[in-house]
Amino acid sequence: MRALDILEVLELERDGSNDVQGIPAAAAAKAARLNAPARRAELSLIAEAIARDPLAYEIFRERHRRGDHLDQLVEVNANWLSARWLTSLQAELLGALSMHNVAIETLPTSNVRISAYDRLNEHHLFRWLGFGKRPFPEVPAICVGSDDTGIFATSLRNEYAAIFDVLRWDFGVAPAEAATVIEKLNRNGAAYRFQPLGR
Repeated sequence: MRALDILEVLELERDGSNDVQGIPAAAAAKAARLNAPARRAELSLIAEAIARDPLAYEIFRERHRRGDHLDQLVEVNANWLSARWLTSLQAELLGALSMHNVAIETLPTSNVRISAYDRLNEHHLFRWLGFGKRPFPEVPAICVGSDDTGIFATSLRNEYAAIFDVLRWDFGVAPAEAATVIEKLNRNGAAYRFQPLGR
C-alpha cells in the first residue's frame, strides 16, 4: 500500500468514492477518461490494491487521516545522550541504510535556510562525504536536491556549484577531486531518481 499515490486516492474520495468498495470502479471509470498513461497505471494500482486487500487499504487510509497531526512539533529531550553516543547511533544508522542500498537525499540550501546551520560548510553532507571533523566510516549513496526552487531561489546546478565551492575553499580539496565528488553525487541522483511507471 505504501506505493499508492495518496493524492490520487484523495482525489477519488473527493469525487464521491468514499465507500471502499466503490473506489475500484471509480478508479477504472476515471482511468478510462484520462489520456495520461502514468495516471492510468496509478489508478489501476489503487483499484488492484483495494480489491486484493480492503482491510490493508483501510489501515493505509487511517494512517493518512491521522496525518492532520503530523505537523505538530514534538520535542524530544536527548540531553541524557552524550554527543559521542549520538554520533555512534548516527554512524550505525548510516551503515544500516548503506547495507540496505537506501539513498539519502539532501537539500543543502533549504537545510541551511531553515535549520540551525549558519553556513553551508557546517552542513552534515560534508561529514557524509568524508570531509570535516569526524566523518562517518560508512554512508549510503547521497543524492542532492534543490527542494522548492521557487522558494529557495536555487537549482540543482547551483547546489552542485555551492558544494564544489565549499569543498575547494573551506576544505582545501583540489579542483579535480572536488569535481569527482560532484560527478559521483550526480551519478547517484541519476541512479536513484524517481521514474514514471512503465519505464
